[in-house]
Amino acid sequence: MKMKGLKKLIEDKYVDNFKKSHFCIEPLSGAKLKDLCFEMNVKPQDLQFNSSTGMIKNPCMSPNCIIYMKSMKAVEMSEHMILWKKSMPPRFHMTVANY
Repeated sequence: MKMKGLKKLIEDKYVDNFKKSHFCIEPLSGAKLKDLCFEMNVKPQDLQFNSSTGMIKNPCMSPNCIIYMKSMKAVEMSEHMILWKKSMPPRFHMTVANY
């Protein structure tokens, strides 16, 4: 296999695994967030929680991700989310949670 083909195969596998490990994200209640912070020894004040959407802006919210609930800078979070931006509609998780 040529290097270009191998690179494409690895990239496709990475994207597929990333999407599978991040598909389970759901909005959180304030009480659930408080429990998670306690369990994971995370300071709630370090997280940018939006109580109306149930989403946290600055950590990854996927329990299957290696950086789950680890506070990140906006640039880092944007880079982490870039794979979703092209394929997920806005407010997807909030819409799913409402049904």
